[in-house]
Amino acid sequence: ETVHASRLAGDRRHRFVIISATAAWLEANFSESAAALHPLLRNMEVPQHTGLLRSMSLAERDLCESLLQPPVQRVLRPAWFRGKALECFAVFGGLPKSAGPDHDPVRQRIDSATQWLRDHFRQDLDLLMVAKHVGCAPHYLSRLFKQHTGKTLSQKLREIRIDRAATLLRQGSYNVTEAAFEVGYNSLSHFTKAFVAEKSVRPSDWRAG
Repeated sequence: ETVHASRLAGDRRHRFVIISATAAWLEANFSESAAALHPLLRNMEVPQHTGLLRSMSLAERDLCESLLQPPVQRVLRPAWFRGKALECFAVFGGLPKSAGPDHDPVRQRIDSATQWLRDHFRQDLDLLMVAKHVGCAPHYLSRLFKQHTGKTLSQKLREIRIDRAATLLRQGSYNVTEAAFEVGYNSLSHFTKAFVAEKSVRPSDWRAG
């Protein structure tokens, strides 16, 4: 089969997520909803090497990044990953909605705001700056973001910062204080409080493993 890829603009780096499954697993889990799957998977007679590459939305990227840091105890991870495998194939293996994210102005604004937070996560939140970047009024952006993500912009920024800090701590390349400053916190107590709110564990315990 032909593999289709999207090239990002400029010199942005490409990262890939590869998800594989046997035809038997697909049939066991999606036989009743096969009509909603991508044509490459719909007939359950998948060639040995088949793929379709495209750019991920920010929501899809968040899903993939969650796989790097399972929020459950180690003994529960097999069950957690099985559930995530089903979610991934439903998201990536399904046909897109007729009004997909590329054509949804609301989703575009949310994605644009989220990307701004990712690009400036070390800075304090500047609602006026984010709203100017997105192209709408600050109060409207705040309400829209909360309505469609379930989080405020401040909460999303905290999530991005703490996810980054958690990766640094788990890799062992930073101690707690260094990680706090690296992701934009000037107060260790505020960093610890934010970390516990996101991960339900103190950063020192997370680093220990």
